[in-house]
Amino acid sequence: MRDRMRRIAVWPWPLLVPLIAAAAFYAPGFGGFWLGDDWPNMVRAYQAANEGDLWSQTWSEFVAPNLGGGSFLRPMLISTFSLSYVLAGIHYPGWYAFNFAVHLANVALIAWLVLAWARLLGRDGALAACLAALSFGLSPMLAEGVYWVSARSDGWVTLCSLAAVAIWMRDAQRGTRHGIVAYPALLLLALGFKESAAVVPLQIALVAAAWPGPRPRGMIAAVVAGFVLLALYFVYRAMQFPNAFETYLGTGGSPASMTDRIEHALRTIPPWWNGLSRWRPSHGEMYVGALAVALLAGVALARGAALRLALALSAAGAGLAAATLYHLGGMTPSGEGGRLMYGPLAWTALALGILLAAPHSRDRRRALAAIAAISIVAGAALLHVILREVASVQDTERALVEALAQWAEGKHEQVVAIVPEAQGPIVISRNAQGGLVLPPVQAKAILHLVVPALPHDLPQRYAELSRGLGTRLAKVVPQKADAAMMREILEPDVAIWPRVICWNPHERRLIELPEADHSSAQAWLTQTRHAARACLPDEPSFAGS
Repeated sequence: MRDRMRRIAVWPWPLLVPLIAAAAFYAPGFGGFWLGDDWPNMVRAYQAANEGDLWSQTWSEFVAPNLGGGSFLRPMLISTFSLSYVLAGIHYPGWYAFNFAVHLANVALIAWLVLAWARLLGRDGALAACLAALSFGLSPMLAEGVYWVSARSDGWVTLCSLAAVAIWMRDAQRGTRHGIVAYPALLLLALGFKESAAVVPLQIALVAAAWPGPRPRGMIAAVVAGFVLLALYFVYRAMQFPNAFETYLGTGGSPASMTDRIEHALRTIPPWWNGLSRWRPSHGEMYVGALAVALLAGVALARGAALRLALALSAAGAGLAAATLYHLGGMTPSGEGGRLMYGPLAWTALALGILLAAPHSRDRRRALAAIAAISIVAGAALLHVILREVASVQDTERALVEALAQWAEGKHEQVVAIVPEAQGPIVISRNAQGGLVLPPVQAKAILHLVVPALPHDLPQRYAELSRGLGTRLAKVVPQKADAAMMREILEPDVAIWPRVICWNPHERRLIELPEADHSSAQAWLTQTRHAARACLPDEPSFAGS
């Protein structure tokens, strides 16, 4: 009895330590603000709820998907946005809570799975489980998948796949057959969140093939059912879209050959990593270097079932990363896209945990643990800086919303407001910039007075203004952003040329630019870009102006 009580008192720490650490790093995010794609997602839910068809629009995504300009099929993602609005309205913390909770759940599952597998392998996996969960929970690479509300799909796909493996683990321990039903159900759920879940059946098959000890009852049948479900999923995609295997428009284009596409994708990785780790490059180098050494040394020291399981888990992570990289054709040099590494890093963390627990020698386990700890500390240091920058950007975005409202107060003169798209890897404004100047974030609609524009959208804005956009906005005074409103304000009319203002994120103020010559697009663009460099000096599209 005393030994049992001791085990009960000791076993939670490998779970609690990484949970507390991850929660401590990400808890300040509850004070954040909307970024990038959050605007159209939040505004869509707000407008649909006001019109009384929030859930009918949500259900339509299951039968007639229409998520932007690509072959997207993500009805479960849209459902969580609708649920976020129902539960939290436009209060950002309630939306962020979904991401926060899912991340902690994934951290807990990694710790639990490593502990359970270590027992099957006859090892003490407490320290290994803790370090594996910390390596995942505090990884700077995947931070975007947590702090960015609209990037929650990668976390959910990971949660579904890890939960399926955890249910099989319970089946193995208790002799039950819940996994034969749970895995296909969880796979269907994951496919509803993101197209990358199509890799999950391959990952699960690798885990099943390398399972240490007797496999849970019904595992093989469930694996087969998963592939059948995947085939049906692609049949459904073929019915909905011209290309069942592409997601983003143009991803199947240049470079044309497979070899060129792979080479191009691989060449984009170093610039992407430099962009992501730009604030603390030395921490980034130490993080990646120590993690690679720990994995390679672990593989060299592991044997038998532990080695097979670790290699299977590593292949599951590397395969997902490779498929994502190939599908997209490469990563962006800004460093954006860390959310895409969420799933691969979860599987890699599981592999790391098995490798840390594998050696029979205590000294070797300690040496591997020390190397892994170096990677975790360096990664956590970089994560801290990234999240600090995210918080600053979110505060700046909140200040922009307030500044735009103050600018429009009492004014009747229309302006074009240039707003930044990104700060390094952090997306600030991208889709539906109209959300900055329309309810619900604004008390009253001011789109007829303030027309937001991203720096690279200026040629499009010039074309729209020359066709009478300014006049149309003044006549229509739009109260919301939807397809009907867009058609109405883009009708041809008499052109008027508003002044241009620019948001300086460093000084957090709007700056009025000198009036530009609008007699030609080239003159207007050249003069506007040159003047805007004063408030956005790091904007690439303004270089050379």
